[in-house]
Amino acid sequence: MILRWGLQQRLLVSILGCFLLISGISTVWIAHQAGHTAREDARAIARGAADAAAARLEGDFRESFASIRSLARSLEGMDRTAPGARSAALGRVRQALEATPGALSAWVVTEPDAFDGRDAVYARTQGFGEKGRFEGTFARLDGTIRRTFDTTEAMLADPVQGAWYREGLETPGETVQEPYSYAYVPGKTRLVTTLTVPLLDRGHPVGLVGMDLDLDALHESLSRERILGVGQLSLLSNRGVFVSDSDSKLRGRSLEEMGKGKIQGLDDLLSSIAQGRAFTRQDYSLQFREDALKIHVPVRTGTGLAPWSLAAVLPLSAVDLPARTLMKDILLVSLGGALLLAGVVTLLVRRVVRPVRALSATLTRFGDLDLTQDEALPWLRRQTGEIGEMTGALGRLQGALSHMMGVLQMEAGRCHGTAEALAGLSEESVASAEEIRRALQQATALSQNSAAALEDARTGTSDVASAASEAARFASQAAEASAHSAAGGRGCFPARVSRRGCRRQGFVSVTTGLSGACIRQQSSTRRGKLSTRG
Repeated sequence: MILRWGLQQRLLVSILGCFLLISGISTVWIAHQAGHTAREDARAIARGAADAAAARLEGDFRESFASIRSLARSLEGMDRTAPGARSAALGRVRQALEATPGALSAWVVTEPDAFDGRDAVYARTQGFGEKGRFEGTFARLDGTIRRTFDTTEAMLADPVQGAWYREGLETPGETVQEPYSYAYVPGKTRLVTTLTVPLLDRGHPVGLVGMDLDLDALHESLSRERILGVGQLSLLSNRGVFVSDSDSKLRGRSLEEMGKGKIQGLDDLLSSIAQGRAFTRQDYSLQFREDALKIHVPVRTGTGLAPWSLAAVLPLSAVDLPARTLMKDILLVSLGGALLLAGVVTLLVRRVVRPVRALSATLTRFGDLDLTQDEALPWLRRQTGEIGEMTGALGRLQGALSHMMGVLQMEAGRCHGTAEALAGLSEESVASAEEIRRALQQATALSQNSAAALEDARTGTSDVASAASEAARFASQAAEASAHSAAGGRGCFPARVSRRGCRRQGFVSVTTGLSGACIRQQSSTRRGKLSTRG
């Protein structure tokens, strides 16, 4: 069934449809622009927060390296053979730690007999090990700085536990080691990274001076920062180890290990971090477990050293929240506007449609040849503008049609009388035509009888001629018979001959005289038939 709408419904649907279409397109465009703007703003804010945090971290690294370098130069320049040189050197290590708030510990380790050549004298005395190697470590423990004795010959010789020392000694120049867990006292493991500066003697490395930075404290500092209320900072080492992250399960774990199968383009991400590039990505976040906007900025740990990467991570659900909220508000406002517009349009359309409907009803009556106007609608004749012009034109049309209908009725009456006269004349013509038809039928019958009579006459004449020829032939035969009879003494020709001749004509005769009688009888019979047909 086809839905048939009136003018009011069509106008209402058309206007509201256009309004909703324009509102929908505007809403989508505004939402898109708002989303784009929101992401750009969030990217700018996150980049600013990441740059600021990276600058603070770089300052911590510079301060730590400055303390370590100063300590190394101080130890290299002192008289290491003087009495109390070892105690003085340990005092300088403690002072360096006190001057560096971001460091968890400060230490010095030399090769055997590299400090003063008297390791054997100090074996197992003043806190030195069984071989007397010069080493000393000071750590912040429970708010105080104390010397620890965790560095032993066995640990330095172990390829795993002593890797921090071997790697630093074998690497020329300063180093920043990858994060690792370390316990200065039993049961208290902390995530640290080690900064080392070589201790030189005549240009050759004879030991290391270093500091361990407390990455747990750094994590607490970074975790307090929030970007747009929900975003967080995540710090990764040069090899992609999580140094700081809102998810404690990730700290100390490798991004390569945790992101495999979850983060697309993981290899490119790790490569960008190792190269110290600043970049922006939109991919899966291990912290938020959803797609997130990630702004990575490099953290320079030192001149010529492997950089780390600080990422500002914003979940897209939070980034797009203002745009979604704006779109929801626009939709609600558009819906309210559509309802208000529907009410206003309905009132306006009714004012327009009412006179149109009245005119339509009048034209419908005109179509049914009812040329009277509805006197119950005087307001229609008082309309102005286009409706008033239409009403006036309709009145003029009514007058013209009424006049034309009167003329047509008069002419119809006149045509009716003419038609009756023509009908009478037609009936007379039909009667005359019937008489003519009967006369023609009689003439046709007479003509057919005459033709038959002529045909019979022609046939009778042909028969008489044939009979005469036959009679002549019989006469000739009779003459020949008479001649033979005269010669042979027999008075007549054989009876079979005359009999055959008479039988052909319908009679039986033996003598020649009977043959002539047959001829005469046939002739009279045909004449009787001809007279009967005539």
